[in-house]
Amino acid sequence: MKLLTDITTGKDNQTHDIARVIMVVNAVILVIVLVLAVAMYVYGYLTGKPFPIQDFLVAVLTYVGGVAALLTSGSASIYFKRTTEPDGASSETENITKGKQPDIKITENVL
Repeated sequence: MKLLTDITTGKDNQTHDIARVIMVVNAVILVIVLVLAVAMYVYGYLTGKPFPIQDFLVAVLTYVGGVAALLTSGSASIYFKRTTEPDGASSETENITKGKQPDIKITENVL
Protein backbone atom coordinates (compact mmCIF):
# COMPACT_ATOMS: atom_id res chain seq x y z
CA MET A 1 0.00 0.00 0.00
CA LYS A 2 2.90 2.35 0.72
CA LEU A 3 4.27 1.76 -2.76
CA LEU A 4 0.93 2.74 -4.30
CA THR A 5 0.78 5.85 -2.10
CA ASP A 6 4.34 6.78 -3.07
CA ILE A 7 3.53 6.39 -6.75
CA THR A 8 0.29 8.38 -6.73
CA THR A 9 1.36 11.30 -4.52
CA GLY A 10 3.62 14.26 -5.11
CA LYS A 11 6.98 15.04 -3.55
CA ASP A 12 5.48 15.48 -0.08
CA ASN A 13 3.80 12.02 -0.14
CA GLN A 14 0.52 13.58 1.00
CA THR A 15 -0.90 15.41 -2.00
CA HIS A 16 -2.55 13.02 -4.45
CA ASP A 17 -2.03 13.84 -8.10
CA ILE A 18 -4.71 12.91 -10.64
CA ALA A 19 -2.16 12.54 -13.45
CA ARG A 20 -0.22 9.96 -11.46
CA VAL A 21 -3.40 8.09 -10.52
CA ILE A 22 -4.49 7.94 -14.18
CA MET A 23 -1.05 6.69 -15.18
CA VAL A 24 -1.18 3.88 -12.60
CA VAL A 25 -4.71 2.87 -13.63
CA ASN A 26 -3.71 2.79 -17.31
CA ALA A 27 -0.61 0.73 -16.60
CA VAL A 28 -2.66 -1.81 -14.62
CA ILE A 29 -5.30 -2.03 -17.35
CA LEU A 30 -2.56 -2.49 -19.96
CA VAL A 31 -1.10 -5.43 -18.04
CA ILE A 32 -4.56 -6.98 -17.68
CA VAL A 33 -5.28 -6.63 -21.42
CA LEU A 34 -1.94 -8.17 -22.35
CA VAL A 35 -2.44 -11.09 -19.95
CA LEU A 36 -5.92 -11.67 -21.41
CA ALA A 37 -4.48 -11.56 -24.91
CA VAL A 38 -1.97 -14.28 -24.09
CA ALA A 39 -4.63 -16.34 -22.27
CA MET A 40 -7.04 -16.11 -25.22
CA TYR A 41 -4.29 -17.09 -27.64
CA VAL A 42 -3.25 -20.09 -25.53
CA TYR A 43 -6.90 -21.14 -25.06
CA GLY A 44 -7.51 -20.96 -28.80
CA TYR A 45 -4.35 -22.92 -29.49
CA LEU A 46 -5.20 -25.65 -26.96
CA THR A 47 -8.83 -26.07 -28.07
CA GLY A 48 -8.02 -26.00 -31.75
CA LYS A 49 -10.43 -23.16 -32.46
CA PRO A 50 -9.24 -20.56 -34.91
CA PHE A 51 -8.28 -17.34 -33.21
CA PRO A 52 -8.30 -14.12 -35.27
CA ILE A 53 -4.84 -13.11 -34.08
CA GLN A 54 -4.42 -10.41 -36.71
CA ASP A 55 -7.60 -8.57 -35.73
CA PHE A 56 -6.78 -8.95 -32.07
CA LEU A 57 -3.23 -7.66 -32.50
CA VAL A 58 -4.52 -4.59 -34.32
CA ALA A 59 -6.88 -3.89 -31.43
CA VAL A 60 -4.18 -4.46 -28.81
CA LEU A 61 -1.65 -2.30 -30.65
CA THR A 62 -4.22 0.47 -30.99
CA TYR A 63 -4.91 0.28 -27.27
CA VAL A 64 -1.20 0.26 -26.45
CA GLY A 65 -0.73 3.35 -28.61
CA GLY A 66 -3.49 5.12 -26.71
CA VAL A 67 -2.01 4.14 -23.36
CA ALA A 68 1.41 5.33 -24.52
CA ALA A 69 -0.11 8.71 -25.42
CA LEU A 70 -1.82 8.92 -22.00
CA LEU A 71 1.36 7.98 -20.15
CA THR A 72 3.36 10.52 -22.15
CA SER A 73 0.87 13.29 -21.47
CA GLY A 74 0.76 12.34 -17.77
CA SER A 75 4.53 12.44 -17.58
CA ALA A 76 4.57 15.81 -19.29
CA SER A 77 1.97 17.21 -16.89
CA ILE A 78 3.99 16.02 -13.90
CA TYR A 79 7.15 17.50 -15.39
CA PHE A 80 5.60 20.90 -16.09
CA LYS A 81 4.00 21.24 -12.65
CA ARG A 82 7.02 20.11 -10.66
CA THR A 83 7.75 23.67 -9.53
CA THR A 84 4.27 24.07 -8.02
CA GLU A 85 4.33 20.86 -5.98
CA PRO A 86 4.78 21.24 -2.24
CA ASP A 87 8.10 20.02 -0.94
CA GLY A 88 8.37 17.32 1.68
CA ALA A 89 9.31 18.79 5.05
CA SER A 90 10.16 22.44 4.54
CA SER A 91 12.69 24.23 6.67
CA GLU A 92 9.95 26.43 8.18
CA THR A 93 8.04 23.35 9.34
CA GLU A 94 11.19 21.93 10.90
CA ASN A 95 11.90 25.26 12.64
CA ILE A 96 8.39 25.40 14.10
CA THR A 97 8.64 21.87 15.44
CA LYS A 98 11.99 22.75 17.03
CA GLY A 99 10.52 25.85 18.70
CA LYS A 100 12.16 28.45 16.44
CA GLN A 101 10.27 31.26 14.79
CA PRO A 102 9.75 30.90 11.03
CA ASP A 103 11.26 33.46 8.67
CA ILE A 104 8.58 35.90 7.65
CA LYS A 105 9.20 37.76 4.43
CA ILE A 106 7.24 40.94 3.91
CA THR A 107 7.08 42.15 0.36
CA GLU A 108 5.64 45.40 -0.85
CA ASN A 109 2.72 44.99 -3.21
CA VAL A 110 2.91 47.64 -5.91
CA LEU A 111 0.02 48.03 -8.34
